[in-house]
Amino acid sequence: MPTSSPCRPPSGPPPWAAQASAPEAALRLRLKALALVQPGQTPPAGAADASQLLAVLASPPRAREHLDLLAYGAARLAAALAPQEGAARDTLLAAFGPALQGLQADASLARVDRLGALFGRVELARLGQDAQELHPRLSETLLAETRAFVAGLDRDTRDPYERQSVINWSAHVLGRAGLGADSDALLKAELARSPEAYYLMSHLGGNARAQGRTQESLDWHARAFEKSRGPATRLQ
Repeated sequence: MPTSSPCRPPSGPPPWAAQASAPEAALRLRLKALALVQPGQTPPAGAADASQLLAVLASPPRAREHLDLLAYGAARLAAALAPQEGAARDTLLAAFGPALQGLQADASLARVDRLGALFGRVELARLGQDAQELHPRLSETLLAETRAFVAGLDRDTRDPYERQSVINWSAHVLGRAGLGADSDALLKAELARSPEAYYLMSHLGGNARAQGRTQESLDWHARAFEKSRGPATRLQ
């Protein structure tokens, strides 16, 4: 009977060799590690540090390359490096502001990506407040800009399938900004023109549940179930 061969260390370069051969890919992994840090946790060894994040935020091409992490992970990145209010957090917020505003204004990006940059700004403005707070303290300037940007997307997005994503995401951003009534109004106005209205109904059900309107939430989810197609979607 053959015997098993002794364990050998894996061949090839060690994982950290990517730092030299593919520095931007290595940085992306470091940023991802930082974005996964939960409240109260210490960033793991090897996660991105403040200087690395600030360098990305200061470079529009690099910010664009890492848009998804900067937009959707903005608050987690900032909280991981600066869990308390103070100079360190202020420095990060001051760098995030123009970087995300630049991405939001970049008309060469997809509309949902530009909306993601606005989402990041809203989430940063919510730092230090309860994650589920329905009426967070946001500046009137940011609230007005959020309404105006969403209105522009609503006006300019013509393709029905692109609208499906844009309107749903817009409603989510409005909700996170504390503009629940605006979120509901946007979704309801879209019901008649959407090819897959049950997604909007499901979102309306989620809005109603978050705001404590239980029966209304159940009614919307029931309508979504009735209109949905496909076994996986109906099960969801």
